[in-house]
Amino acid sequence: MKKLVSVVLVLVMLLALGAVAFADSGIVITKNPTNEYRTIGGTAWFISGATGYETLKWYIEAPDGTKYSVQEFRTRFPYATVEGENTTTLTIRNLSAEMNGWDVYCTFSNKEGKVATMMAFMYVSAYVPQASNDDGYVPRSLYAVDGYDPFADDGYVSEDLYAMDGFDPFA
Repeated sequence: MKKLVSVVLVLVMLLALGAVAFADSGIVITKNPTNEYRTIGGTAWFISGATGYETLKWYIEAPDGTKYSVQEFRTRFPYATVEGENTTTLTIRNLSAEMNGWDVYCTFSNKEGKVATMMAFMYVSAYVPQASNDDGYVPRSLYAVDGYDPFADDGYVSEDLYAMDGFDPFA
């Protein structure tokens, strides 16, 4: 009987913890930010949307995985102008090559929980490819500017990757 009571107590505790851990916050992401392909000195706009939230917060993540709040990002890049941190549109002006490869995402919160959007990639280079064929594809070599390849696992291009194709976001 003691064993049965112990098992029942453990199951009740697991169910209670599971209900708290997986509580439905009621927040629904309606728009994820999209990747931005911009030139050095340009402007990137990240737009997100959700229903059922009370507050939102933007984060910018470095290629090494370090997460920055908007204020921390401003401190790291004082020459850049960042606007909209409390709105569904985050604008970053005066982009630099050092920002290439960073990710941007938004979290929406209410009393019941927090939900994050998908990450959007920030590609910043001296040249952004514009050419494409009718099906929206462009030779990968056009993306591999200054040795950086946003489609490679490690972000850097090797000679054999120049023959592969990447998707053209401007198609």
